[in-house]
Amino acid sequence: MRAARPDPPRWTYDNLVHNGWKIEDGDPYDLGPEALKAMNALKIPTEKEKNLEITAVLENKFPNFQQNIQVGSNLIDSPFENATSDMNRGDYSELYNVDGHAIIGLYNYSPSYYAKQALGTAEHPLEGDALRAVIPNLHTWADIVWSIWAKAAGDKAGDLRYVLQYDIVTLSTQYVIESIEGHLKEGEVSRSLDLPWPGHTYNLMDDRGLALLGCSHGVGIAWLYRNGRKALGVRDHITVTIFTGPSRQRSQYNQYYLLWDLGAPLR
Repeated sequence: MRAARPDPPRWTYDNLVHNGWKIEDGDPYDLGPEALKAMNALKIPTEKEKNLEITAVLENKFPNFQQNIQVGSNLIDSPFENATSDMNRGDYSELYNVDGHAIIGLYNYSPSYYAKQALGTAEHPLEGDALRAVIPNLHTWADIVWSIWAKAAGDKAGDLRYVLQYDIVTLSTQYVIESIEGHLKEGEVSRSLDLPWPGHTYNLMDDRGLALLGCSHGVGIAWLYRNGRKALGVRDHITVTIFTGPSRQRSQYNQYYLLWDLGAPLR
């Protein structure tokens, strides 16, 4: 019988600063028209003053950096010789809409992503013990975002219902989206799926909903719910909606969105 997985640490907003994170208020963010359509349909306020942009930035210069790291029986040093010491190590930027019970994810790059880009190579990818040695304990999107939401929403934190993941650029998630919608061309992602709001909605009893829950964006949602389970209570009807909109930067591509509806808590 497998042992139960231990509960994650109960991180709070105060832990962010102690782990090297700087919290910044962002400038008002202009969302695309399809995202605004979704928000209007769900009665999520679109006024900029209702959408508080908060960015968590980690700018430590690899505080746990070791030149030589033991991984299994191998002593690995070559991937770390050209580490860039002045790079940002993490950026999580969201809109927190307390009145609309919603979080809108804008851009999110984890410490793991930055460390892999800076320290890993094709021959020696940064992973496992070597990766854990150079990132802080408090580093995941779900931990950071729930901590900020709980602080911003206060006693309304348990009312969180919607998480909109905006302009998804992660290739593996794009692949799952296009595969579900039958849009892959010779197994390659095209970013040309045309599926305006209201898009297609799947529940987590559906194989397509489960596929989305299993991709990196869905895993973040699962951990966000786990982190906030005491405040959020039991939710038994979680759905995810795929929709797309035109890119304002690159006309040949579309922006891909995932809207997670956590449903109302059971009373």
